[in-house]
Amino acid sequence: MKLLKNILSVLLAVLATLTGLIVLVVMVWIPFDSNASSALMNRFSDPLSALLICAFALVLIGASVGLIVVMFFAKRMSRNVLIRQGEGGMSFMTVSALTSMVQRYVGSQGFSEDCRISVKNEKSGVSVYARISARPDAVLPSVTEKLQEDVKTYLEYHTGVHVEKVEIVVESIARQPETAKVQ
Repeated sequence: MKLLKNILSVLLAVLATLTGLIVLVVMVWIPFDSNASSALMNRFSDPLSALLICAFALVLIGASVGLIVVMFFAKRMSRNVLIRQGEGGMSFMTVSALTSMVQRYVGSQGFSEDCRISVKNEKSGVSVYARISARPDAVLPSVTEKLQEDVKTYLEYHTGVHVEKVEIVVESIARQPETAKVQ
C-alpha cells in the first residue's frame, strides 16, 4: 500500500511538472499572433494575464520538483528520535547516533564491528536492522534470538527509546583462524 502511494505521488508530481512546462512553453515561446495559439491567446491576450500564467506554471514546476526531491531524499536525511519529554522540554538523539551505539554494542558481543546496522525511526519507537557475520560453531537460532533481545534491552535502557523490533540477517559465516601446525 505504501509503495502504491509513493508511486502515485511521484506520478502526480511528474504530471504537474509536465503540465507546468507545457503551459510555460505555450505562453512564452509561441508568439501572440500565431494561429496555433490563437484560441488560448484570445483568452489571455493582455501581457499581465500571460505573466500571471507563466508565474503559476513556474510555481507548479518548482513545487513538483521540490516534492520529488523530498520524496527521494527524505529517507537519507537524519531524523531525530525523541528520547525524553518533560516539563523542561524534550531531548532527542539522531538516528546515526543510535546506529553507532548498536554498532559498538554488537561488536562488543563478539560479532564483527564492521557489521551493517541501520536504525529506522518508527511511529512509536525505532526498528533495528543488523547484518552480521557469525562464527562457524554458532547455533544461529539461539545466537540471533539472544542478540535481538540484548540489542533491544541495551537501547531501551540506555536511551529510553522503545525498540519495536530487531531484525538480524546472518550475512556470512566467519572463517575459523587456522591453528599452527606442530612438527
